[in-house]
Amino acid sequence: MDKVNSYFGYKLIDEIKIQTFGFEKDKKNERRIKEKFTKNLQEKINKIRNESLKNSLSQLLKTIKNES
Repeated sequence: MDKVNSYFGYKLIDEIKIQTFGFEKDKKNERRIKEKFTKNLQEKINKIRNESLKNSLSQLLKTIKNES
């Protein structure tokens, strides 16, 4: 800013803001990956024969999904 302003001889630039793009796209992709992971994990949990273990893991998965 100082170099540009000194080149022109007056305060041409007061502030500079940097804006990034693609952040929302990354969030959507991350959400899709999490949904696929949790779906696959739930399918594996459903194959467990021990009902107590199955229920515990299902509850854990629900808790994890609610926190993210």
